[in-house]
Amino acid sequence: LVNASASLKKPQRLSPRTEFAQKKILDVLSTRRDFTSISAIVPYVPLGKSQIRRHLYQLYEQGLLEQQEIDGIFLWRKKRDI
Repeated sequence: LVNASASLKKPQRLSPRTEFAQKKILDVLSTRRDFTSISAIVPYVPLGKSQIRRHLYQLYEQGLLEQQEIDGIFLWRKKRDI
């Protein structure tokens, strides 16, 4: 139990695979101005749709992406520098 609480205090270290996938997703989204569906990202990232979705939510939680929902479909875009 002591180790569990200690690990929560450490900054999260992403695995190399996660880091690669998230960078790839950000690269794809940085080339687009508009909100983009997961289906449009799939051909460029060598992962399944559910894995891409998980990474999109992680990037959103990190404040790197914006999210928009239209008719129950989530669309994503890289957050703009203000």
